[in-house]
Amino acid sequence: MRAVEAAKAQVSPAAWPLRGILFVAARPATFRRFLQAAVVYAAASAAALAVTASLLFGFQYRLLVSLLGPTWLSWQVASGAVLAESAFPLHLLLQYTQGELANSLFKGVLREVGVAQPAVLPPGQAAEVQGAAAARRRARGAALTGPAAVITAPAQLLADLLNGRPGDGWLKGWVRLTASGPLLVFWPYGPALYAWINGYATGISHHQAYFQAKGVTDREEQEAIAQSRAGQYRRFGATAMGLSLLPIVGWGLSVLSAAGAALWAAELEGSGGRQPGRLYQGGPTVFDGQEYGLVEMEEGSTAIKR
Repeated sequence: MRAVEAAKAQVSPAAWPLRGILFVAARPATFRRFLQAAVVYAAASAAALAVTASLLFGFQYRLLVSLLGPTWLSWQVASGAVLAESAFPLHLLLQYTQGELANSLFKGVLREVGVAQPAVLPPGQAAEVQGAAAARRRARGAALTGPAAVITAPAQLLADLLNGRPGDGWLKGWVRLTASGPLLVFWPYGPALYAWINGYATGISHHQAYFQAKGVTDREEQEAIAQSRAGQYRRFGATAMGLSLLPIVGWGLSVLSAAGAALWAAELEGSGGRQPGRLYQGGPTVFDGQEYGLVEMEEGSTAIKR
């Protein structure tokens, strides 16, 4: 039984964006505004692709043929470049403009499934999160200002930029997406890697409204919760990001992925907002009447007593 639950935990996060899209599509009267926005975004994406292809594909293909010959690789790279050139500016614009619409959809789906207001963290769980957040602050402080800060500070800042953190603004998102943007040219493997690299940041951004609704407003506390299911957020975000990269329809689908985030949040509310048997990173916490300092512990694992 535990193996089945573990398998479900591995599969579910990646499926939530798709489930959210189907959920909204099955209720056109309730979510008409968002479906209309998705159609508008798809039309804008199609127009951008048509203009980019007409202006750039021929030139880029001839250039590649002169370098590589009339091979499949020349056509593939030229096609991938056109898709990237048409999608990438829209993708950056989406990071800046989508927030309010996605939050409205997130709240609307929660109301539709009967979760009008997510419950605030209970005292014991809040204490765990606060302890983990304090540990993260100490670790970040040591990395940024400690004796080895010349080495550790740039590494910490680079990790923050590449992985993303809760509360990152659109500007940091632009820098991260731009740095990994060249991967989009190498269709289809480059976009898959691009989606995976940016998956964690995308996943936690979809649950920003959920953190706020649960009364978790401190950035380090939000990150402590996100890190406790980091792999799940990366898989969710990679799927949402991958859908957004699909030609023409991707921009519209990325908006509807917020519905999947809401359905996942509703499931978390049903399980008390945490994975069964998992304690948040950082500690200290109390387990079986004893206080422990934990990096991570699952049911059945060996704890390290403080």
